[in-house]
Amino acid sequence: MDRRTFLTCLTTILAASPRAEASLAAQVWRVGSLHATPPAPSAPIIANFEKGLASRGHIKDRTTTIEYVFKPGSRDDLRESARALGQRVDLIVAWGTIATVAAKEANVTIPVVFSPVGFPVAIGMVDSLRRPGSNFTGISFEAADDTYGKRLQILKEIVPGSIRVAALSHAEDPNILPALETAHRIAPSLGISAIDVKIRTVSDLEPAFAEMRNRRVHGVLVIAGAFMFANSKPLGDLAIAHRLPTMHGLREGVIAGGLASLGPDLLVMAEEAAGYVDKILRGAKPGDLPVEQPSRYEVYVNMKTAKALGLTIPPSLLARADQVIE
Repeated sequence: MDRRTFLTCLTTILAASPRAEASLAAQVWRVGSLHATPPAPSAPIIANFEKGLASRGHIKDRTTTIEYVFKPGSRDDLRESARALGQRVDLIVAWGTIATVAAKEANVTIPVVFSPVGFPVAIGMVDSLRRPGSNFTGISFEAADDTYGKRLQILKEIVPGSIRVAALSHAEDPNILPALETAHRIAPSLGISAIDVKIRTVSDLEPAFAEMRNRRVHGVLVIAGAFMFANSKPLGDLAIAHRLPTMHGLREGVIAGGLASLGPDLLVMAEEAAGYVDKILRGAKPGDLPVEQPSRYEVYVNMKTAKALGLTIPPSLLARADQVIE
């Protein structure tokens, strides 16, 4: 290549580069946000998600539009919503396992970021945590063996005589099988017998607590999709009314009146989900982005609930709690 040809090519490249960048900047990305819960419980998560996007240059209604879809009803409705949403947007963020599975069952082909899913490999959302291998990637809720064991251990610390513990789960959550298998496998090593109790809606909570009381359980381990009811006041009120200490996987359950929790921070996960969205919109393939696991788990204890239940929280547990609600 002679000097004149080289300069001509260089000039063409430099002239085209700003146009290419301007074209990229002018692109308004369409993001869908799919929820299996009502709008109110999702508000703090949405706020942190939008904050995470903005910090990465994706300004709502300027460079990025976000369509929120809330479908707390049946899986059929959620699946149909996921299918329709997948035809209108460039990327979907599916919040929680039920929404993520609905997107999978709807054969959504655009990128899907999930936040979080408890057992993404076991339920077939990804090939592996390191190499998802499809159009799905995101954040896993927990390292199951470790956290389920620690939750049961905390419950036993608070209620030393606990022998029978109810494993309260959402009957339609795809995570229910691996979650219950983990709970049943770990419980005997702690001298605990786990009893399955399943619910589908908030209205199922009252008869579920009546059943647990009749079966003389000593505590409740809130697992799988029952997390979605953890921040509902009825759960906390019923636990106190039936004098059953509840152990949660989310701090929201403790804030709403539950006794204690061990789990990751959903608000941090919401910002991390924004990071996945940013990478994919900038050209990364979902199948190449490893699924993240929480790096830290928080312990919350509600002293008001402990007093209402007539329980004494061990000083050693209070010392390692991240927050004690007085």
